[in-house]
Amino acid sequence: MKKLISHLAHAKSLGSAPGLLRICLGNTSTDLDSCVGSILLSYLLTATQSPKDPPIVPVINGTPTKLKSLQAVTYHFENCGIPLDSLTYLADIDAAGRLAKGELEIVLYDHNVLEPSQELLTPAIRAIYDHHVDLTDPKNVGIKKKCITFCGSAISLVLNQPFDYSLLDFGIARFAVGPILIDTKNMNPALEKDRWNEIDVKALAILKPLFASEHFDLTAYYEALKSKKDDVAANLAQGVPVLLSKDYKPYKVSSPPAKSEIIFGASSIDVLLNVFVEHFGEKRLMDEYDAFCKARGLRFLIVLGKAGKDTRDFLVFSRDQELLVRWGKELESRYASTLLLKKFPHFSDSDCCRYYSHGDLAFTRKKQEPIWRDVVSRL
Repeated sequence: MKKLISHLAHAKSLGSAPGLLRICLGNTSTDLDSCVGSILLSYLLTATQSPKDPPIVPVINGTPTKLKSLQAVTYHFENCGIPLDSLTYLADIDAAGRLAKGELEIVLYDHNVLEPSQELLTPAIRAIYDHHVDLTDPKNVGIKKKCITFCGSAISLVLNQPFDYSLLDFGIARFAVGPILIDTKNMNPALEKDRWNEIDVKALAILKPLFASEHFDLTAYYEALKSKKDDVAANLAQGVPVLLSKDYKPYKVSSPPAKSEIIFGASSIDVLLNVFVEHFGEKRLMDEYDAFCKARGLRFLIVLGKAGKDTRDFLVFSRDQELLVRWGKELESRYASTLLLKKFPHFSDSDCCRYYSHGDLAFTRKKQEPIWRDVVSRL
């Protein structure tokens, strides 16, 4: 673990140094997988490349304030002995300025296209490691390596690459396994192929021998991470703006019928949707959604509640009533049977908000993204 911490310290010093900067950039949700994986991947790439090549700096694609709001992330980093102030954040490196001078190269991790506000950095992408649907532009010849395939955790994808795994020790293995446990729900057998597959199995097979001598209990650690992530009182106490921004992703989709590009967002919250709405109240939430959309230039916002036993509830908000009606018609006519859609039992639709439940829990946000993109492309 000392080697990884040393890598972080050296990387942080390079963020403001002149000359070519090579970074490993996670996605803007800054969730456990994105943060841990960008650090692990940068460490392995740097350790196995030519000594003549500049080190690869892991960059957190968010702010220190946002990272501190993610209970499971902060718990995991503290437990693994990694101070949050040892990390490098995107705002630390003047990415746009370096790009203009031809001094930026990006390894994209846990996403394969940059969010709308970061698209200008696309020419700097040199490699991609991701487990979402491939949305890359085949004309982008600057991308020299592309490793995109479905698995539970993007870290599992990294651990299936031909790196020198003698570089791992117990501390690094514990650091790496956290996101795998969360993303696969501790390799829940009922979720095989939906939330995990053989790539995750192989990744764990690499890590498990490092746990044996330490008697590290994977299930106990999963439960500890999960309790931090799912703490209802702690989540609600953070307030609506923080809850909406904690696990938020923006999207931009071309809509030929509208002859324009539509920007929308999706926020995944770690609270059941009915608990969230009942706690804050519909009237207040409409104003909060509106402010959230205006601040980010969104045409509409999707809010996904925590999955329940049999269903996952979500809502779609927009002040553009015509757009909301068209969204509802397209989603319901094309994907009602796929998602096992039904009306949300706790609240009724309004002029600016539609509520849904879907019964196929295999459709995580990752798997719903292509559906949303298809619906928006028809609006």
